[in-house]
Amino acid sequence: MSRIDFWKNCSAEVDLAKSRTASVTVKGECFRDPGRCLELFGNMSRRPDLLRSALNRPLPGFHEVCEFFLPRVCGKRIPFGPGIEQPPFTWGDCNPQALVVNFTYNTNAIYRILNNLNKQGLIGSSHLDGLMDKACLLLSYIYQQGDAYVLKHLNNNINMYLISRVVEELVGKAVYDVDRQEPQLTRVSLGHTLKSLGAYLSNSVTEYMALALGRGVAFQEQAFSTGRLEGSEPATVKARTSHYTEEKLAVDDRQHLIDRVLEANDEGHDIRMCAILDDTSETVFDLLWIQELMKSYRHFHVELLLNRLQVSINFSSDMMATIIENEHFSELRRRQGSQLLIRHIFCPLISFQSNLLTRTAHNALRAADFVYVKGLNFFETCQIESKDRYHAFVVLGPISQLYTGLQDYDGVFVHIPSGVMGYTHHRDSTRIRPLVGVCTSRPSHPAPRVGLGVGTSQVEDLGMPRRVQS
Repeated sequence: MSRIDFWKNCSAEVDLAKSRTASVTVKGECFRDPGRCLELFGNMSRRPDLLRSALNRPLPGFHEVCEFFLPRVCGKRIPFGPGIEQPPFTWGDCNPQALVVNFTYNTNAIYRILNNLNKQGLIGSSHLDGLMDKACLLLSYIYQQGDAYVLKHLNNNINMYLISRVVEELVGKAVYDVDRQEPQLTRVSLGHTLKSLGAYLSNSVTEYMALALGRGVAFQEQAFSTGRLEGSEPATVKARTSHYTEEKLAVDDRQHLIDRVLEANDEGHDIRMCAILDDTSETVFDLLWIQELMKSYRHFHVELLLNRLQVSINFSSDMMATIIENEHFSELRRRQGSQLLIRHIFCPLISFQSNLLTRTAHNALRAADFVYVKGLNFFETCQIESKDRYHAFVVLGPISQLYTGLQDYDGVFVHIPSGVMGYTHHRDSTRIRPLVGVCTSRPSHPAPRVGLGVGTSQVEDLGMPRRVQS
């Protein structure tokens, strides 16, 4: 056992061997020693030589860390520190054992980035282990500055940015750009999805909505090793994509969205939806149902809120430019500028955060009659209380279970009325009010938890505090 001090009055007795077995994979990838980041964090004082050599300059002080490593929105550093909420929770709310698990996520997230760079030939295999240690050390150093100021006040969303920023600092922006993180992998995956659309056409709107949910947990990107899917992977991805077309969702308000569009159209009134979308491959299916509704109801207008930055495999302005020219989206293209509007924003984080949205984003939200928010992470970070909204995602991982009250692989397409939060956070995890306790819909059917062919939970870009404490 080793004692790890995270900050004053926050420490844990850690069995490193045991922590490795409880590690959190990142998009299906796991380093051979998931406890490495935690181990180096606990031994920071013994490795200053390695950290100094990695940076090739003096170690940054606390103010430099805040200035150069924390994310910026529209050129300004984000609000960060005591009393500033970072949804769904800050790491200062976590108990020490939860932080132990978070650190395994850090290790695996760093490994995934470096391993992808290695596969692309941007870094050599012989440098991989050394860069792993340097990245873990630099991240640990940043965490420890100012009595663990950063560590206590970040959330999972900001932490993922910090991991990417650390890698950029070590390998250089020409090799890995925090604002253009995975364009090659994302484009390859998008291209494959567009080529395979022939197998999914002629579906109903609700079926396209279900396909978008399934593709979100099909993990197509991880199946690419040399730019193409191999072996049995295509069939596996297709089966996971179609899963929710054959099984009931745990919470299903798809028809509620369709009916409100139909009612407005019958009355001759325009109705506008602001859409916040998630991963690129699943967004293809979201845009298919949006296109179908536009074709059927001329009074239905959609404003897409797109990120100009490429963050991980998320949908972005660049990916939209490819989709809009595809033959299967000719109706969407024809309606651009009339029924379809596109508004570009800058967001350095992997999911939009309600307290960090830009003025441009707020303008789009104000103009909307309701909002569609896709993705598990976005449900946790982007609750827009002032608007009627629909959240669509698949529950995956302990955080998602905690804030929804549902189980892994439960499919959710839920309407949340304005003035209501999708969950209510509390430092005491037993007092968190989850989605099933606050939304107007209730699970009416036990959702399927088999058939996806996924052996273990693969948490998407989140740490894993299992409990919070008062």
